[in-house]
Amino acid sequence: RSVEAGLDILFSGDDVAYKSGTYMEPELFKKIYSPHAEKMYAPALRAGVPIIFDCDGDPSQIMDMMVELGCSAHFPVDAAGLDYREHKKRWGGRLTMVGVLDLDPLIRLDPPQVEAYVKEVVLAMKEGGRFVAGTITAINEIPLENYVAMVNAIHRYGRYGA
Repeated sequence: RSVEAGLDILFSGDDVAYKSGTYMEPELFKKIYSPHAEKMYAPALRAGVPIIFDCDGDPSQIMDMMVELGCSAHFPVDAAGLDYREHKKRWGGRLTMVGVLDLDPLIRLDPPQVEAYVKEVVLAMKEGGRFVAGTITAINEIPLENYVAMVNAIHRYGRYGA
C-alpha cells in the first residue's frame, strides 16, 4: 500500500549488530529475516523504490545478503562500530553509504578539529561516489559551533565534481 501511495524510499531493518558483529549467526539471521524481507521488499523493488538498510554496529556478516535482497543503501555506516574505509571498499560499488560521522569527535573536539575530522572522513568516503555525509545518530548533543563546523566542512569537502 505504501508503494501505491507514492513511497519514495523504503527504510527497513533495525539494529541487528553489535560492534563485534551480528546478534545471531548469519545463517540463522538469513533463515529468519530473508523470507520476510523478500515479501516486504518485492513491491518496492518492482516500483524502483530504493531500499535503505538501517543497522548500527558492524553488520558486515550480512551485508552481501542485504545487497542480494535488493537494498541500495546502508544507514548508518557506524564509524564507532566498524572500519568505514573497509566497509566502503567492500560494498561501496553496490550500496550507497549514509552517515559515517561519529558523534564522539563531533561533541568533544573543537571546531577546527571537527573540520579536520569531517574532511578526513568525507574525502575517504566520497571516492567512487555513492556516499551521503551525515551523522550516525541524533545531533542534539553536538555543540552548535561544532555542528556549524561539520556542516561547513561537508559542503567544503563533500561536493562531487568540485
